[in-house]
Amino acid sequence: MDELLVVRRGGVRVLTLNRPDRLNAFTKPLLSVLMAALGDAEADQDCRAVLLHGAGRAFCAGQDLTMVEPGADLGDSLDRSFNPLIRRLRAMRLPVVCAVHGVAAGAGANLALACDIVLAGASARFIQSFIRIGLIPDAGGTWTLPRLAGDARARGMAMLVGPLKLQGIIAGFNGGAYVNPDQSVVLSRTLDPAAARRAYDAIRDHGLDAWVYTAEDWTIRDPAAPHVEREAHTVQFGPKVVADPAEGLDRAVKIVGVSDDLALVERCEADVQQAVKDQASAARSQPYYLDVTHRDANKGFVADTLSARLGIPTDQIATIGDMPNDVLMFRPSGLSIAMGQASQAVRDAAMHVTDGYNDEGFAKAVDRFIFDDPA
Repeated sequence: MDELLVVRRGGVRVLTLNRPDRLNAFTKPLLSVLMAALGDAEADQDCRAVLLHGAGRAFCAGQDLTMVEPGADLGDSLDRSFNPLIRRLRAMRLPVVCAVHGVAAGAGANLALACDIVLAGASARFIQSFIRIGLIPDAGGTWTLPRLAGDARARGMAMLVGPLKLQGIIAGFNGGAYVNPDQSVVLSRTLDPAAARRAYDAIRDHGLDAWVYTAEDWTIRDPAAPHVEREAHTVQFGPKVVADPAEGLDRAVKIVGVSDDLALVERCEADVQQAVKDQASAARSQPYYLDVTHRDANKGFVADTLSARLGIPTDQIATIGDMPNDVLMFRPSGLSIAMGQASQAVRDAAMHVTDGYNDEGFAKAVDRFIFDDPA
C-alpha cells in the first residue's frame, strides 16, 4: 500500500498521508516520499496549490515509534528528515493548505502548523504531546506555535488549562483567538488595520492610555500606568514597553483603552463605536477598560462559535456576566445571568440576577438557575 497518495485535481496537488491503521504516523519512507511530492509540486508550473490531509480517522499521530530501532538517535532523525520537511514547507512558492480531522499529535501537529492555511474540522485535536514525556516540541513547533498562537495567548491561556482541566476549545481576546488546550490555534481574527487606527486615535484623543495586543506581544508605553501591574498579574506575563504601540496596529487582535475616569471611558466607548462603525467591536470589559476587537470577535460570536463547534444549540447555553460586553453573549444564549455587582443596564438585559462576587454570586447562579436548586 502506498504510504502517500498523490492526486492532481486541476491546479491542486492533493497529498494524502495513507497509513490509517497507524493514524498516519510517520515512517522514514513516508517522510521521504512526502518531501519528494512537495518538490514535484513546486516544480510543476501548472500546480497552483497543495492540499495535505490524512486518510482514515486522524490527520497524523507524529512519528511511528514502533518503527524506531532501539538506541536510535532521534536527533539525527530530526536533522535528516523532519527539519528539512518543515523548511521545505515554509519555503514553498505555492500555498499549502492542511485539512485536519481527528488527531494531529507531536510532529503531526507541527507539520500542520507549518502550512500556510490550516482548516480544522470539528473533530480536530492538536496535541503537543512532547511535554508529557519531558521533551520540547520538535519539527518546528517551538517556532511556529508562539507565532500562530502568540506568546501572549500561549502563556495567558496556559495558566487556566491545568487548574480547570479544560478539554474543549478556548476563546481568548473576546473571541479574537480560539485555541485548543495545547494552545494550537483553531481560529484567529485580527483587526482591520484602518479600523484599528481610528480606534487607537480616538482612545488617545480622549486621553486614555492605549494597549495593543498582537499575536506576539502586549505592548504599552508606560509601565507605571493604571492597571498595568494588575493586568500582568492576571495574565501571568508582563507587557513589552515600546515608544509607540501603534506600530503593531496592522497585526492587532485587541486594543484596550484604560483610564480610572470611568465616565470618560464610557464616553470614549460611544465615540470609538462611532469611529469604527461595523468594522470592529468596541465595548467595556471593565469600568476602566474599553476593548476593541475584530467585528466578529465579541462574546456574542463566541457563544455562536462554540455552539457550532461543539454541536450544542444556543438555547442550551448558559452565560454569566457583569459587564456591558457580556450583554452580547446574553442575547443568543438560552439562559443569561447577571452578577449582582453589574450595572442596571446589564442586569436588565439578563433573564436572572444572582448575588455579587463578594457573596458567592457565581456559585449561587450555578446552583439556583442552572442546577435549579433553590437552596
